[in-house]
Amino acid sequence: MSVDRLERYYLTWGYWARVYLLPAALLLICILLIAKFTANGHSEQDEVAVIAGFFTVYFVAIRGGHIYMIRTMHNQLKQDYAGIYPKRLQSLPETMKMRQIGFALARIKAELSRR
Repeated sequence: MSVDRLERYYLTWGYWARVYLLPAALLLICILLIAKFTANGHSEQDEVAVIAGFFTVYFVAIRGGHIYMIRTMHNQLKQDYAGIYPKRLQSLPETMKMRQIGFALARIKAELSRR
């Protein structure tokens, strides 16, 4: 993986919206439609809407924070270890999950800080 690919593909708001926000919103809409047709009264619909909305916002916010944390670590590594960090990043595969990217950057940071 290159620094450019990491910055342009994984660490953008578009990636967050495409991978986390849009599917969560579609799932929330489906849950709310199912609740509308299966609930006995408005109070049950309201309870389902509040619970589903809370967990959707929680999931989207946590994933956004995770991407922000990875972006911050990437920028710090890029600034502190400008010469060797891109070479270490090249050893990573081109396609990875966001969780794998976070672990890989943490491992790279640990190795470089021990030197």
